Amino acid sequence: VHAAPGVVNRAGSVVATLPDRGDSRPRPYNVARGAARAGRSDGRARRGRRMGRAGDIFSYSRLSTLDNCPRAYEFRYVRKLKEAFTSVESFVGRIVHHTLGWMYSERERSGAPTEAAAVEKFDQEWDGRFGSWVRVIRRDDSAEARRAIGQEMVRRYHRGAFAEDDLRTVGVERRLDVDLEGGRRYRGIVDRLAEDGEGALHVVDFKTTARPPATHDEQKTLQIRSYGLAVLRNHDVDAVEVSYRYLADGSSHALCIDRAEAERVAAELVSRIDRAESTTSFPPLPSALCAWCGYRESCDVSGFAAAGTDDSCPRCDGVLRERQGRFG
Repeated sequence: VHAAPGVVNRAGSVVATLPDRGDSRPRPYNVARGAARAGRSDGRARRGRRMGRAGDIFSYSRLSTLDNCPRAYEFRYVRKLKEAFTSVESFVGRIVHHTLGWMYSERERSGAPTEAAAVEKFDQEWDGRFGSWVRVIRRDDSAEARRAIGQEMVRRYHRGAFAEDDLRTVGVERRLDVDLEGGRRYRGIVDRLAEDGEGALHVVDFKTTARPPATHDEQKTLQIRSYGLAVLRNHDVDAVEVSYRYLADGSSHALCIDRAEAERVAAELVSRIDRAESTTSFPPLPSALCAWCGYRESCDVSGFAAAGTDDSCPRCDGVLRERQGRFG
C-alpha cells in the first residue's frame, strides 16, 4: 500500500492530505463534437474495446460506474471523455468534504475551530470553486438552496459528532493504493483515518446523500470494506473499524474488518476488476438518474442528446456564433 504524503505535525504524524480538487472540474465541452466522438447514434453497444492491465488503477467509483451504467463507464474510463458538467449535489458534497477535512486538520494543528469558523471555511471553498460547470438539475432547486443545505450539514456535524469525538486524526482525504493479485491495483481516498487511545484505527467515510440506504449489504459496504483492507495492508494492527457517516440525518453504519475479512475483500476486488477488464460491450442503462449524468448530451438514449446541432466550425473547430440570425 502506498500512502500519499500529507501535512505532518510536530510529532511526525501525518494529519492531513488535502489534494486540490479545484482543477478536477469539468472543462468547457463541445456537445456536438462530444456526441460524435462518443459513438453511433443508433444506440448499438460498442464492441471490441477492452481495458488493459498495464497502468490501470481501479477505484470503488470506477467499479460501481460499470454496474450503474456501462455506457457512462465507457465514456469516462475507456474513451476518457470529459463530463460537460457536475451536478450541484455533487458539488455540495465536495465542498462539505473539504470543510470537514479542514476542521480535523485544524484541530490537530492548533485546536478545534469554532462552528462559525467552519461555516466560514465552507463559504470560502464554495466561492472559490463554484462556476458555470456546476449545474442545477431540479427545476424547483437552486444553487443558493443547496449552499444552505451544505452549511447546515457543517453546523450539525460540528455540534454533534465533531464536538463529541476524541479520536486523534491520522489523516484526512488520504490516498491509499493497494497492490492486488496479478498486478491489479486499487485506489481509495479515505475521508478520515483516526486512532483511539488504545491504538485502534478507525476509518470514516462521509456521505452527503439525502437519505441512507435501507440496508447495508456487501455491495453497499464494499467501499468502506476496501478501505479497511488498505489500512490493514499498511498498518500492523489486527482489525480496523470502518464506518459510513451520513451527514443529512446524523446516522452512521459501522463494521469491524479483521485480516481474514480483508482477504475476502481483496478476492472480491480482484473478481470485480477482472470483470471490468474483460468487458467489451457497454450498453446504456437509462433511468431517471440520466439527468444528473455529465455525459447525458453525448448519450443517444438519455433523452438529453443534442439533435442536429453543431457548435463548432468544421474547418477551424472554432465556436460558432449567431450574427444577424445566422451562425458563422
